[in-house]
Amino acid sequence: MNYQKTGVIISLLVTTSCCLINGCSGEFKAKAEIGIIPQPVKVIEKEGEFVLANHTVIVAGGEAKKTGEQLKEMLSSPTGYEFSVKSKADRVKSMIELQLNDTLERLGTEGYVLTVTENKVIIIAATEAGLYYGCQTLRQLLPPAIFAKQKIEGVPWNIPCVEIEDKPLFKWRGMMLDCSRQFFDVDFVKSYIDNLAMHKINVFHWHLTDDDGWRIEIKGYPKLTELGAWRGANEVLPPSYGSGAERYGGFYSQQQIKDVVEYAKQRHIDILPEIDVPGHSKALAASYPEVLCAGNDTSKSVQGVTKNVLCAGRDENFEMLDAILSQVKELFPFDYIHIGGDEVNQGPWSNCPRCKKLMQDKGLGKIEQIQSYFVRRVEDIVVGHGKKMIGWNEILHGGELDRGTAIMSWTGTEPGIEAVKKGRAVVMTPASYFYLDMAQAPGERGHSWVGLINTEKVYSYRPLDSEIPADKLKNILGVQSNLWAEYLDRPAGQANFQTYPRLCALAEVGWTDDGLRKWEEFNDRLGQKHLPRLAQLGIRFRIPMPKAIDDKGKVTVIPPYEDAEVRYTTDGSDPVKSSSLWETVAHVKDVKKLRTRTFVGDLGSRTRVGADRLATTNWIPKMVSEEFKDVEFDVTDGIESSGVWLLDFIYKEGAHKIEIKKIELLEDGKVIAVDEHEGAAGSKHVNNQYRLSVENYNSVSKYVVRAHIRSHGGNDSYGDLVLEKTEQ
Repeated sequence: MNYQKTGVIISLLVTTSCCLINGCSGEFKAKAEIGIIPQPVKVIEKEGEFVLANHTVIVAGGEAKKTGEQLKEMLSSPTGYEFSVKSKADRVKSMIELQLNDTLERLGTEGYVLTVTENKVIIIAATEAGLYYGCQTLRQLLPPAIFAKQKIEGVPWNIPCVEIEDKPLFKWRGMMLDCSRQFFDVDFVKSYIDNLAMHKINVFHWHLTDDDGWRIEIKGYPKLTELGAWRGANEVLPPSYGSGAERYGGFYSQQQIKDVVEYAKQRHIDILPEIDVPGHSKALAASYPEVLCAGNDTSKSVQGVTKNVLCAGRDENFEMLDAILSQVKELFPFDYIHIGGDEVNQGPWSNCPRCKKLMQDKGLGKIEQIQSYFVRRVEDIVVGHGKKMIGWNEILHGGELDRGTAIMSWTGTEPGIEAVKKGRAVVMTPASYFYLDMAQAPGERGHSWVGLINTEKVYSYRPLDSEIPADKLKNILGVQSNLWAEYLDRPAGQANFQTYPRLCALAEVGWTDDGLRKWEEFNDRLGQKHLPRLAQLGIRFRIPMPKAIDDKGKVTVIPPYEDAEVRYTTDGSDPVKSSSLWETVAHVKDVKKLRTRTFVGDLGSRTRVGADRLATTNWIPKMVSEEFKDVEFDVTDGIESSGVWLLDFIYKEGAHKIEIKKIELLEDGKVIAVDEHEGAAGSKHVNNQYRLSVENYNSVSKYVVRAHIRSHGGNDSYGDLVLEKTEQ
């Protein structure tokens, strides 16, 4: 980044070419303190401020009045002002005016223009959705305290004068919450939706059924919720994912679902329901065992679950699904119904006489074709109810589907790119970027099977892949993140901790043109302005830790974003808000006792213990393979004297760990030290330290580490080799 600094003011100018999909030109000129997320297409800052006051009037006539009332609700609680909403106002000294204007159709159904002068704020859009998003941007122009849920005293409610023109890159900006493995009550779901709306997310994907719980009331099939919604020692579903032996679970009544759907609609969010079939159906099968295949198949799904696949040769199953989906259709007005279709264990079909007969009758030569048969029949049901079907990318396995059926590309970007090229609608949701159940850093809760996913990794995704022809880009509906709930049972607030701030990055990927997105600039907006907003909302979010680099006792602390508040101690105690503020490079007597934390208000990050030693060298994917081989690293600059040196393999990023069998230290090509034991460096380090003895150090010699290593399961690992002398 190139900043121009005048005092404490940082100005940023970014100019970019037209958006590939929207055909818009982008211009962004704003002070760093205007930290809007997601970043608008065009922001031009003017001189002066608009002062929000108790006498400010919200002017919103006709169909804009509802949005005016919503804006009043957003602003009243934290300011304590009793704003009035009027259809028209004459001789008003201070006003916020909302206008619906067809001439702004060029900005689409969600675009808006926001103008702030010293006397007036005007938001203009072609639709209520555009007005609503303009109001969300207006909130972010105010101090972070505007997001508080109670009155905050002593805050100057000033809005900088700006001109903003904005519209989204994609029409689908989604977030999925798994309510099967963990049950979240209606109040939490509504709160979650509120926070999505703040970030201009417009699709809430509600994962309602899976192996670990059926969460939606279905008339005519009472056992689905009487039995399938509960886990425990005496229930049809066993305890799982921290639920314990006591009865655990719950479900949403149809009335509750209608209430949540309407709540989301008022915030311009569509709810996508998911009924996961034919696999991931343990909760359904435990309630109605007759839906399973004949025989006594004991094969397991990839998650180790048995008896969770619906029989494809039993016509009554499709009648049941027809009845279920007919009710789902009535409850959810969104165009799409999600039918899952992923990770199906095909073992039960192989051993089922009904499924074998089905293969004969339909001329199916392979078991895999049963899945395509099943999905096509469900597709007929969904389309018959006037909806479009969407599923995980495996629904394309084994045969063609109706052209109106869309997929979510989760196993990677390749299935989505291939489908887009063939003219199919796709939501890009690759696990390696958008699965928010992945841990965010080593030692944190979460999966790691596609590697650690931090906020920067989410932000790095570029949806408009260069492999996709320009005329096919319209087939990308948008992007979505997914939060599976295996690790959300603890601690309190873990669902939000896993969601934020990574969802902030997803929001900008979905809204803002690629050409306007710069990680460093986003990261500063996020840390300086947006994290304090999340704090005011009471969200438990992840605060990034500072980095600390030790170069022989000279420690450099790198804040996670510009002007971050980093506090430290040197006695081994955890820093608190009143601890010393880190300001410069310093010599630390005992680096092992150094502790650093980032603070946002009174909230602190995890404590960083000590400091990372300066790396001697590093490994990258092309240096290693999935088979064990010798790899040589020049460590001449790291070996400085005779004695015992400790060599650590420190994993940094990637989906696959490094496994080590043997380390040799060579001096001018001759082996002088060997440490042979099995170790690993990944999301968890195991015996990753090796001892190497140098008896007669020679300052003119070349020292090389020969490591017998491999990258386990895939070749995308990065890491450092760190040498440190020990007295032992």
